Amino acid sequence: MKKTISVAVSVIIAALLLNNCFTGWEGEGTITISFGGDGRAADKMPWPGTENDPFKDIEHKITITGNGSLIEFDVPKGSSNVKHSVPAGKYTVKVVAYLKGMETPLSPNGEPLDYATGAKSNVEVKAGQTTSVSITMKGEGFCKKCDFVEENSPSFISEGLTFQICDDPSHDKEHTLPQKKIMTPADWTAAMKEATGKTCTILLGANISLDPQTLSQNNTNITLKGSGGMREIRLSSQGILFTINSNARLTIEDIVLVGLKENDTDKSLVTVSGNFTMNGNSSITGNTTNGPGAGVYITNSTNGKFTMNDYSKVTGNSSGFNGGGVWVGSTCEFTMNDYSSITNNTADSGGGVYLQGTFKMYDQAKIYGNTADLSGGVYMALGNFEMYGGEIIGRTTGGGNNTAVHAVFINDQSYGSNASIKGGTIKGITGGSANNAFGVYVGNPNLTVSGGTIIGMAGGTVNNAYGLYINSGGKIIKDNTTPNEALIKDKESENKNYWYDNQINGATPLQDWEL
Repeated sequence: MKKTISVAVSVIIAALLLNNCFTGWEGEGTITISFGGDGRAADKMPWPGTENDPFKDIEHKITITGNGSLIEFDVPKGSSNVKHSVPAGKYTVKVVAYLKGMETPLSPNGEPLDYATGAKSNVEVKAGQTTSVSITMKGEGFCKKCDFVEENSPSFISEGLTFQICDDPSHDKEHTLPQKKIMTPADWTAAMKEATGKTCTILLGANISLDPQTLSQNNTNITLKGSGGMREIRLSSQGILFTINSNARLTIEDIVLVGLKENDTDKSLVTVSGNFTMNGNSSITGNTTNGPGAGVYITNSTNGKFTMNDYSKVTGNSSGFNGGGVWVGSTCEFTMNDYSSITNNTADSGGGVYLQGTFKMYDQAKIYGNTADLSGGVYMALGNFEMYGGEIIGRTTGGGNNTAVHAVFINDQSYGSNASIKGGTIKGITGGSANNAFGVYVGNPNLTVSGGTIIGMAGGTVNNAYGLYINSGGKIIKDNTTPNEALIKDKESENKNYWYDNQINGATPLQDWEL
């Protein structure tokens, strides 16, 4: 009997001990989390040496993971000590400090930039008990020796990235700086001074007016982007808005450059001796001058290059001389890609483009709606004309005995020059009336036709409408390396197809020697 009682007591005691052992793992416990240290944590604000807190929008997020749970919650601003109930178990606690509500995301992937982080693993929480955790924040964006408010405020430019890295060896660590935006002419002056001789990006956050500007330093390579939408730079005084000297480069993206309705003689909106590129929806507009290239003038003195990409356009400019949209000097090169366009420009010759250098046209690029006394589309005085795609229209509307409706005019004096049409569409006129409406007029140069469509007139009333007019001295050469698929018509309404399968020396209008 004593033995039986002894065994029963032992079982009861073991059960009590076992129950006591596991009681702490049932139900919920509490974690008290405190954080601070480096980074822009609560105990580091306001910023040392400043009257106000420049990072008043800093927020903190707590993440607790483990025991099959994921718990996330925000910490009230200004607090560095919080409590939270969790099921009993083992957890990892992480604190992230980030800047919320930025107008421009600071990180390359568009997410808010984490300024500071801290974590602690294997945090054991028992039911009915409180566990305290202290986390030291380490700042990805913290540098105690940089004053973000005054002299070392974030840069106007970025070199290769949308943020900058402070790599001063005397500072406590690297950090990222958000890029400032140009908002005023004074900002622009500061940015240009900083950008001289560098490859960098400048953000334009507001419309501004500027006096004439010059990019003259070797190796200056600036990409100017509109931030928060299309941005406008308006010429505020007589002269050239941007002069891009040799060995300098300017790229604009989502930027509108606006000239003056009565600019000085021979003052284009952009003059290029170096390299100029238009991307996005950029445009060059509203400049009137008596000189060459009212929109863009690529000078004769250097190997200047001008490239239009995306939906960029040169529109609404007027020259009292030649090249309403673009003048291409000898030894220079102009290329149109994608859906870029040259429209509604005027000049004596070459309403769209006046060519002495090399012009290349690709994709769905267009030249249309331009007017001139001679050749509303492209006037080729010298150089090389290469068309692989796109569309050129001499004039879309108009009236009177006017020869401006030629889409492409190749001057009689263009000895030694070459032109090739391998794709795309050329039309002399699509409306109105004129004396002559040629798709392509060829003077002395060779013309290689191996593709594309050439039409003298698509509509309107014209005395002479030829798809292709060969003057004395001009000749057509077959491209033996490419299947000849050129379609040439005098009028779009007529079902006449002309195929060239050998070299032809022409001295009379095309209709006199149809093949």
